[in-house]
Amino acid sequence: MIQIFTKSGHAGRPVWSFETHQGFAKSLPFGPDPSDAPPSDSIYGCVVVSPCSGTVQAYRDSFPNRFAGLPMVGVSRAGGTSSYLFIDPWLRNGYRQSYSVSVAGGGEPLRYFVSAANRDEDSVLPNDNENKKMIRGNFSFTPLASLLFNWNTAYTKDHISNTPAGNNAHGLTLNAFRRDRNYASNDRPETMALILNQSITSEIDHLVTGGTATWSPLTNLTNSFTVGYDLAQVDNRNLRPFGYIQATGGILSDRRHLYQNLTFEYKGNYQRALNQDFRTTLSWGGQSVTTDSRETSAYGENFPGPGEPTVSSAGTKLGFEERQRVINAGFFTQALFDLRDRYFFTVGARVDGNSAFGDDFGLQTYPKVSFSWVASDETFWPQWSPAMKLRAAWGQSGRAPGAFDAVRTWDPVGWGGSPAFYPNNVGNPDLGPERTSEIELGFDAAFLGDRITTEFTWYDRKIDDALFEVSQIPSNGFLESQLRNVGQMKSSGLELTVNGAVLRRQNFEWTLGGSVFTNKTRVQSLGGAPDFQIADFGWIIEGQSIPTIHTDFCVQNPDGPVPMNGATPAPTIITASGSNDCNHGPNLPTLTYGLHTGFDLPYGLSLRARGEYLGGHYMYDGAAYNAVVRSVRWPGCYDFYTLQETGRVAEARAIDAARCTVSLTRADYFIYPADFFKLREVSLAVPIPARFLRGASSGNVIVSGHNLWKWVNDDFPVFDPETGNNGGFNARVRSILEHVPPPAVYTAAIRLTF
Repeated sequence: MIQIFTKSGHAGRPVWSFETHQGFAKSLPFGPDPSDAPPSDSIYGCVVVSPCSGTVQAYRDSFPNRFAGLPMVGVSRAGGTSSYLFIDPWLRNGYRQSYSVSVAGGGEPLRYFVSAANRDEDSVLPNDNENKKMIRGNFSFTPLASLLFNWNTAYTKDHISNTPAGNNAHGLTLNAFRRDRNYASNDRPETMALILNQSITSEIDHLVTGGTATWSPLTNLTNSFTVGYDLAQVDNRNLRPFGYIQATGGILSDRRHLYQNLTFEYKGNYQRALNQDFRTTLSWGGQSVTTDSRETSAYGENFPGPGEPTVSSAGTKLGFEERQRVINAGFFTQALFDLRDRYFFTVGARVDGNSAFGDDFGLQTYPKVSFSWVASDETFWPQWSPAMKLRAAWGQSGRAPGAFDAVRTWDPVGWGGSPAFYPNNVGNPDLGPERTSEIELGFDAAFLGDRITTEFTWYDRKIDDALFEVSQIPSNGFLESQLRNVGQMKSSGLELTVNGAVLRRQNFEWTLGGSVFTNKTRVQSLGGAPDFQIADFGWIIEGQSIPTIHTDFCVQNPDGPVPMNGATPAPTIITASGSNDCNHGPNLPTLTYGLHTGFDLPYGLSLRARGEYLGGHYMYDGAAYNAVVRSVRWPGCYDFYTLQETGRVAEARAIDAARCTVSLTRADYFIYPADFFKLREVSLAVPIPARFLRGASSGNVIVSGHNLWKWVNDDFPVFDPETGNNGGFNARVRSILEHVPPPAVYTAAIRLTF
């Protein structure tokens, strides 16, 4: 179902509001301090401090807008410091600005809310920019006392420009991190600048609209019918022009994606009071969701000369097209029983059908049941706890397979100039939905008046008939994995939030709060299917977390001293065959702590701060391995290099010797515990005195910073656990490639109401 949760109109005169944000993004260091560099690395960083080299300064002067506000540190050679893995000559302070205006008003028959906004944001890499324009209108109309129409529409036009990054031979980040061992074998600024002579853009048009008609012919009967439509069109374009440094003939890749989602939903509610203490509410309805996606892409290379190329002007041209349509429909019913407005019992079920199910699957039923008790309404409940609600729930839900996962498919391809079919999906007529059963227990409470409030939930979730990609027997002719309902998974955890007023005075209040979230997952069974790898050392293994980081090789006693073979490090290597020693642990955080505090001060001032810790998980650092294996002097290995170059290798940790010795290194060794803490937000809100408002009824100024400070565990030598890939469970695991971490963002905002 498509729903838009935005401001709605109100009765009365038009109320206008205006808001602007001005600020900048700045990279925090994500490498070791330059003073930690071994002597042989002084030519790269700030160990030898000197004025900016002329070539670096000339490059920055050629693009003043890209580097506005970023002071240049002392550098030599190509410039840069290990604090930023030598990419800082190409970093900048990214200017950010936004403006928005809205109006709301109307009368009882018609209410409206209309807003428009424009946001223009540079990020820290030279070509990174997003310009987004948004317009929104929400309207409600009451032609009859029993009939209400709501119509909500939002349109966004987004232009995104990106700097080439990631594990990309044509990318700025990869080539900067690898310095003179990059794909140009040259890290001088005039060479690196040529990498930026390409255009990577996305044009996104997004329309979300929907209407709801609510008819209440009786005071206890309500009917609502909703239509929702979501249309997104994305035009991705990557141009490396004629004469580009690493593809002199030029390359152009165009990809257009159209996504449509059409929703119809009906809901009915009937309330009946059987007596003074007992009421029932019966709900029913149905829903249909049709998703239609279409993608066309064109690729061309080798243009005849400079100019503004199209794919048609390329010497070599390729074209591709994909179309997919999925229909999901179902209906539901639910009954709520309310006894004395204190005991609530709900029972219901949802029935779904999906066009992706196999031949043997029809409609699927997902029941649910819940109970809650407002214990604080009982006469025996203590007064020091004015609110206590206990709750319990159990229910089921489903996840459908992909559109063509149940059928045998062939990939039509050309081969040797002739048409041909290539075996693709073997097909599975028994394919059905993944079924999740979950139980929740919890409470919502207040203590000591309203000075302390808390919410607690414990959950236990079990997934049956889990959808896993199972490898096929190659001799059958189908090399691709086949989706099957073979798995059983389990997850459990708790969610706890506590908020309290530490100190209250007439013009002062100090509040403090925290949260704890845990999530433990486990693969119970693969139904006889073998363990399998997702990507980047993320595996699905019976008895392990989902997914777990597993390697084929690992170092015995990694934090202990390195065994030596004469003057050569000889760490003891374990192979994973028949052993769980190389299962490192979960890839996704299992523990999240949150902490926030606030001060409400005299004169309406308000100060807020919020921090967050995530831990219990591991990540693969592909960027580090890709550099070390190519003999790049990697800043993450500085401790080992210093010991090596001062004749003290025997003092090194075994894991550092295995990682940082080129003849020994493997990708398997670049697994880090990814625990970290970030100061997510600090903000100060200041009301604007009435004498300065100039016609406005109210206004305030808000100064804030986001991701201002971070702590990363000592075993995470460079980068940031929030760097790099995060494609989700069915695509890629969380890992690090050649990107820069999320920057700190500083903003000042003014909000006015008229």
